[in-house]
Amino acid sequence: FWRGLNHLPNSSVDCICNFVIVVCTSNECLMKVLYLVFHPDLTKSKVNSAWTQAARESGFTVKDMYSLYPNFKFDVEREQRDLLEHDRIVLQFPFYWYSSPALLKQWLDDVLTFGFAYGPKEMLKLAGKDLVLSVSVGGPQDSYVPGGYNNFTVPELLRPFQQTAFLCQLNYKNHRLLTNHEKYFSIYYIVHQVL
Repeated sequence: FWRGLNHLPNSSVDCICNFVIVVCTSNECLMKVLYLVFHPDLTKSKVNSAWTQAARESGFTVKDMYSLYPNFKFDVEREQRDLLEHDRIVLQFPFYWYSSPALLKQWLDDVLTFGFAYGPKEMLKLAGKDLVLSVSVGGPQDSYVPGGYNNFTVPELLRPFQQTAFLCQLNYKNHRLLTNHEKYFSIYYIVHQVL
């Protein structure tokens, strides 16, 4: 579970010091979580840095992918082994041009291969695992509505990730989003699904 300045009962959520605190249910705390961070420069993002630190403090397996693979050349065997050894996969990234940073796209192409992540049912090695997106969005929430500045909701724009989960027979869990707002951050997500 994620710890903060106070205890939050019943899988509740609160915001303290610009980061999210989550308390998971007992069954969810037993899951092995692989937390993959795809941010080109965590030092320039308070939100992504706070999420990453909270994940580390929770005992998740946290990997800063841009630090590990600055040249975009993955150790595919290692990445696939990490996926196999965990129950839940969290992809954390900033929302760039209605999608993810380039390294995440390259990771999907290189690591989720035919015969490992998709193909005939007997070859699906990730089937039944959970996939969760943890996305920071630079614009205000009301700009991501039908007829708004960006015309679509963020969940609509994240459909390719949902389809990837379906193809790989992963359980696509509700994502968490943090959108920028003048006063603070408008938060809308189901946090207990992250853990």
